[in-house]
Amino acid sequence: MKNMHKWILVAAVLCLFMNIVFPVSATEKPDLIIESFSAPATATQNEMISQKIRITVRNIGGSEAREFVVAIVLKGTVLRSDFPTAYHVLGSGQVAGLKPGQSATVTLQSFSVGTIVPPNKYEICAIADEGKKVNESNENNNWSKCQAISITLEKKG
Repeated sequence: MKNMHKWILVAAVLCLFMNIVFPVSATEKPDLIIESFSAPATATQNEMISQKIRITVRNIGGSEAREFVVAIVLKGTVLRSDFPTAYHVLGSGQVAGLKPGQSATVTLQSFSVGTIVPPNKYEICAIADEGKKVNESNENNNWSKCQAISITLEKKG
């Protein structure tokens, strides 16, 4: 009986050690983040800026994230004076899926700022899983750090 108590104690200590060194995730859901994001500091309204934006998205969760969209947005956009918006989606790119720990560079569809966006200073950001198709363990960490961008009128030559 005395040996059994020792083995139970050894097993308990081993289980505790394994849970500290190799913690079991509280959830086995995917968790998408923007790992890196860069965009130009200035752009004209009709300039094709999609090729100047670089985004890497990562799944830091415990299971695969199936197909999702990464969107590029301008914060603080006013489309019309009578219809202010919190943000305006400029364009997006599709990611086929990410396994746990995997990251991918996002290929964006071609887009410009467009004349619907008035010249002004804005913040440009990226959002992983903008349509919320992936059931994530944390839905609050999908935004990149935003960067300042100045939108100007297209120069007529």
